[in-house]
Amino acid sequence: MARELVFRLRIDWADLKDQKRVLLQLLEEACRLRDTETVNGLEGILGLVDELQDLAVDKHDLPYEAVFDTTPEPERPVKEPTLRRIRLDITGDT
Repeated sequence: MARELVFRLRIDWADLKDQKRVLLQLLEEACRLRDTETVNGLEGILGLVDELQDLAVDKHDLPYEAVFDTTPEPERPVKEPTLRRIRLDITGDT
């Protein structure tokens, strides 16, 4: 059975929101570079931040807007798929 760890933290939620935004940018870049070790590490830290935020809102009744970043993400241009023609030889001749 899991035990709940109870202690008080003094967290600057505005700073944490900004730090989480940076963390997400780093994670996106690590994914782009296919750096699995960094991706795994950043996802673990992100999970911890998410859990702290959830606890703050769900158990300690802090306002959602004070804890989570509620600003909409900027629109990203949609990449058009690249279409390529390929020639497939199915005759078995090599």
